[in-house]
Amino acid sequence: MNTPLAPLAAKFFPFVKIGMHFHASLWVAILLLVPAAAIARDGPVPDVISSGPVSIVTGNDEIHPEPGMQGNGGGFNSLFFMVPGEGEADRNCDNFPPPCGPDVRQYPNRRYDIAYESPTPQPVQSNDWWPGVGLQWYVPQTHAGWAFGWSSTNNKPRTHQFISEPFAYDFVDFPSATHGLRLWNQNAIAVKTDGKLTRCNPFDPKVNEIDRGFLAPENQAVVTVGLENVHPLSQMLGPHEPTGPPWTNVRVRRYSDWGLVLAYANSGSEMEITMANGSGSLQA
Repeated sequence: MNTPLAPLAAKFFPFVKIGMHFHASLWVAILLLVPAAAIARDGPVPDVISSGPVSIVTGNDEIHPEPGMQGNGGGFNSLFFMVPGEGEADRNCDNFPPPCGPDVRQYPNRRYDIAYESPTPQPVQSNDWWPGVGLQWYVPQTHAGWAFGWSSTNNKPRTHQFISEPFAYDFVDFPSATHGLRLWNQNAIAVKTDGKLTRCNPFDPKVNEIDRGFLAPENQAVVTVGLENVHPLSQMLGPHEPTGPPWTNVRVRRYSDWGLVLAYANSGSEMEITMANGSGSLQA
């Protein structure tokens, strides 16, 4: 496209034009080579992908801008760099015990455990009715996560619910022998009109609601589908809670636009569950 302009440039700006091209090329070469050499000494060079005016960096390591510090507030060079699963807030010392401060990340401070059977050719799903099954997390310091309920005195491990109406599903693993995939028909929903969380509380209109109840106040038997001695949450059945992944035995085997296949194995046996999207259909 610049070919027709070349004679004009050569005629009117012969030396200036050549000089600008020479110096620009020289400085660009220096600027590109120096950082590349420095990165090569510290580790592998990340991939830089450019498309028009936009450039992105891909790699397996977290980004730590240097020099500078990450934290929450005007005294830091950047906010916390987050990988999926990590928290974005700081541990404010007014609300948290040490370690705390604007440069200390609040829990969770580790990435999701990708709970898919390996190897899997399918992308990790994050926007369906069941993504928590495949993106599992747990914070031992707060006893909270996708799986929760561990206690040294009243152990009732279970997971958060994933919903395909009218059923809500979750995994339970009670030491009293109730374990497996739990089904709850939400046709029996929870309705509160007294404005109280407990009988002793004062009236609060914000408490009035029509919602789904938690496991404790549900006036239904805990109905599960499972196999004897095959536990989905065996990691939480011991005297100590888990301190690292895998947090549960539940894995995503495969999925499609029509359904989901889950599996968990324990004690030499395996439970496979096929669930249809948008209905109460289940096959185990």
